[in-house]
Amino acid sequence: MDLNLLRVFAAVYEEGSLSGAAGRLHLTQPTISHSCQKLRRHYGDPLFVRTGRGVRPTSFADDLYRQVGAHVQALDGIAAQRVSFDPAIARQEFVLCLSDIGESAFLPTILSRLMVEAPGVTVQSVPVDVATAAERLSRGECDVVITSGHLEATTESWVIRRDSYCFVHHPAATVPLKDGRYAEVPFVFGHPSLGHHPPVQRLLESEGFSGVRYSTVQSFSSLPYILTTLPGASVAPELIVRHWRHLWPQLRLTPLPTGEGIPEVRLHRRPGAVTPALDWFCAFVLDAARSATASLPK
Repeated sequence: MDLNLLRVFAAVYEEGSLSGAAGRLHLTQPTISHSCQKLRRHYGDPLFVRTGRGVRPTSFADDLYRQVGAHVQALDGIAAQRVSFDPAIARQEFVLCLSDIGESAFLPTILSRLMVEAPGVTVQSVPVDVATAAERLSRGECDVVITSGHLEATTESWVIRRDSYCFVHHPAATVPLKDGRYAEVPFVFGHPSLGHHPPVQRLLESEGFSGVRYSTVQSFSSLPYILTTLPGASVAPELIVRHWRHLWPQLRLTPLPTGEGIPEVRLHRRPGAVTPALDWFCAFVLDAARSATASLPK
């Protein structure tokens, strides 16, 4: 088999459309369609089913991609190594997967540095979901993920920071938190997709808060607005809570006695894509994120 056919297959699988694959590989759409026909005949499977917004892989295609996807990316990476990357003149977009906390903590520093060091480089920030982040990386849907949530061990990653959880609450909620009458306090937590839910639950149980009832919000960024009007409480990373208190000084912070740390906030890179451009972007984001962490209020 012509190995270029597998390269086409991987591109269609990752892009979710024939036109997207054609644009990535700099081929015409009829060429992509003809290559897919050859693959269908070879494997005796449709591979892709048309939908209203592109194509959907069959179960056979899912299995095939798991076997060949990383190898195709690695080969593309080896080929790309011949091309140097100069951030000062580059015109490229990278996809960065972040939570709303990550956007507020890291993105201002990242974007301001880009304006100076790589003015032609842009970043597309997309929401993080810890349940699908590793898969999105492997499929090439994003280049870098920053999260404290647990991802598959196969992803290459680096520590940005370590933190601890704390109670953040309305001033009126202080006494109920201290004397154990937590059932009287309306709790509001971040959605499980943000990656903080399991460690927060373990921490609350260790502090005797088992069975606490709570509401959830889509993002942590709404918590300061809620907790400055509602006499309630939440649990959040202490670094970001200290940042909130500069903007909402009426918020109260109560350290948790155990001081249990959250999983390390890590930068995960797209596997198999060994290119100068991605190497530079990972190092750039890692340095900018660490610098942003160091500048957060203590």
